[in-house]
Amino acid sequence: MTGPSTLLEQPLVCAIILNWNRPEDTIECLSSLLPVTRRQRLALVVCDNGSSDGSAHRLQEWAGRHFQLAGLEARASDGALASRWDFLLVQTGANRGYAGGNNAGIRHALQREGCELIWVLNNDTVVDEHALSALLECAGRYPDVGIFGSTLVDYYRPNTVQLAGGCRYHPATTTMSNVCGGRTLNNVLLEHDGDMRLDYVSGASMFCRAELFRRAGLLDERFFLYYEEIDLARRASAAGYSLRWCKEAIVYHKGGVSTGGRSPASPKESWRSSYHENLSTLLYTMKHHRRIVPLAASLRFLGKSLVYLMRGRLQLFSALVSAYRDAFTGSRTALSVKGQEATPLAIGLSPLPPSGDQAYAPCSCDGTGGVRERE
Repeated sequence: MTGPSTLLEQPLVCAIILNWNRPEDTIECLSSLLPVTRRQRLALVVCDNGSSDGSAHRLQEWAGRHFQLAGLEARASDGALASRWDFLLVQTGANRGYAGGNNAGIRHALQREGCELIWVLNNDTVVDEHALSALLECAGRYPDVGIFGSTLVDYYRPNTVQLAGGCRYHPATTTMSNVCGGRTLNNVLLEHDGDMRLDYVSGASMFCRAELFRRAGLLDERFFLYYEEIDLARRASAAGYSLRWCKEAIVYHKGGVSTGGRSPASPKESWRSSYHENLSTLLYTMKHHRRIVPLAASLRFLGKSLVYLMRGRLQLFSALVSAYRDAFTGSRTALSVKGQEATPLAIGLSPLPPSGDQAYAPCSCDGTGGVRERE
């Protein structure tokens, strides 16, 4: 058990979890993090991205069971927001995409007194109980690294690695390859160290230095979905930071749940996911690889058309055409989100001790999906 003096010596980490109409996944992710908040300096920021399914109410109820919530007078106090909270539930007011929703949380984290590290996590993840300790060790050992990636393991096949930290990107073909994807967890951990070449760290688990966002800026909100982490990696490199895989940090990931991308949980790719994937690809190429835009755009259009044809997903062809039209005409109405400013809905000043009616089980490789709260 970590003593009070030792705890105060640890760097403060703020974890950002974005929710959009998936409260069950978000609560499962939070439940895996909750025990860590009691033994390490971890504050939680949950951003609800304008959900329409009552997510905000359910997340408030969860917070009330596990944190000492501040009253209305504390919510209006800038001092409490800036320096004292351990849990924060924020309503963004609209669906602002991955970048806009997470940026709302990152801004609050940067205002939190003492925050040195920011952990951006997908809400469809379950975190191993030792993951944060491993990430903190890596952060202390490699001060020149700005973003650390975790070992992402398939939530539904817990011995299968989705990727080791991140991916490699091929600009001309606009394709990416997961580092060590599809291999068994034991083999990956035994055969490799953390010194793997990464073009970017997966956005499902990005462990970033707070100073990185102050120097390089927040996530680029022109990328509504996809490519935010690739763009951030390039800006991090320009600011003098490197990337690294922290292999002992295990995170179980479902994948594609909120975006509508293909995954074991969602085998059919949605129109929305296809549109934003293609649009973000073109926007990223225009921003960082302008000389090869004609080549990359042509190869992608032909390749995607062929894939949709072979998979019998011809309805996605209209998403492809719409993405190309919006990218080259600049009429990206799907990205023009107007709504109220992000506002706190609940502020927790400290985690409550575990009660007898709550039980948490550590992640295991039995295929059951890891940590769940007992209702």
